Amino acid sequence: MPERLAIITGANSGVGLAVARRLFEDAASEQRLDELRVCLACRSRSKAETAKKELEAEFGPDIRIDLIEMDVSRPTSVYRAVETIRSKYKYVDWLFLNAGIMPVSRVNWSAFWPPYPRYSHKNFILAVFRTLDFSSHVLQALVDGGQLLECVDELTEDGLQAIFATNVFGHFLLVKGLEDFLANQGQPAHVIWTSSATALKQPFDIDDIQHVEGNDPYGSSKYAIDLLSLALNEKLNKRNIYSHVVCPGLIMTNMTLRILPGWIWYLLYPVAFLMRLINGSWTYFPYCGAEALVWLAKQAPEGLNHSAKYHSRCTPFGRSYVETTKNVLSQDIALKLYEKLNQLAGKFET
Repeated sequence: MPERLAIITGANSGVGLAVARRLFEDAASEQRLDELRVCLACRSRSKAETAKKELEAEFGPDIRIDLIEMDVSRPTSVYRAVETIRSKYKYVDWLFLNAGIMPVSRVNWSAFWPPYPRYSHKNFILAVFRTLDFSSHVLQALVDGGQLLECVDELTEDGLQAIFATNVFGHFLLVKGLEDFLANQGQPAHVIWTSSATALKQPFDIDDIQHVEGNDPYGSSKYAIDLLSLALNEKLNKRNIYSHVVCPGLIMTNMTLRILPGWIWYLLYPVAFLMRLINGSWTYFPYCGAEALVWLAKQAPEGLNHSAKYHSRCTPFGRSYVETTKNVLSQDIALKLYEKLNQLAGKFET
């Protein structure tokens, strides 16, 4: 069997590292470790080296694992990585676009309850119904995290909004730089994005794709990912390149551990058990959050639904499974976003 190659951005920790671990785990169980090569594409070389040593300690020193230094928030870094990939490999089977940032400033506790109108005889009944709706409002906040976390964005050295540059634009440049290379051996290439349940239509504005004016840059960036995946299928399926999006669920990663002290997250684990009785989105650990990404890598990408979102889920006792939902998106908006990103890319091409 020919060697199969997976490139994973943001692979030194969290979901990215869990994807690498699970790919090696599956290959080991099938006695095919010599057929798998995993490339960790990370901003920090030292952290990538640590992740590599961790994987080698678990699966043996002879596993095929490479490192590429790439900061997806910096176009020049992405372009250098593209050149390295094109010179080092002949094709890519899986491109896991996982790197991302969520610079949370605080928890928006008001997201747990609906706004109440000032008391009056006319709105008293409405206030009663809103009180009854409290439980469903809390559950929704816990399930999808929508507007639960407030992020602070900033400008990169290139004058881009940092969340947009990291979560969306850098990955767009990576795919664009490799689009005539990914599947050049005749085998399909699979682009797998780490999206989110916070990928909601409301914060996204096609006239403000970097989300300069809004107050939910993270949600906007994740919705842009969903749109971009749809556009890539329209543009690249004819080249045997396919794109799909995943929601890993609510997990403990370097991003979320900054919100609350680590010991509080572990105290919340019994809550995760209870929440899973209602909704399996509390995957909690990166290993479980990687379920849908690894599941997609096992599928023939050309046979999957391009309009779907694939969710990592957990039973109350921690068994992982995949749930598919309909991703209702406008193809026209998706293609407009693609063109806007293409125009922006022109400013950084040399």
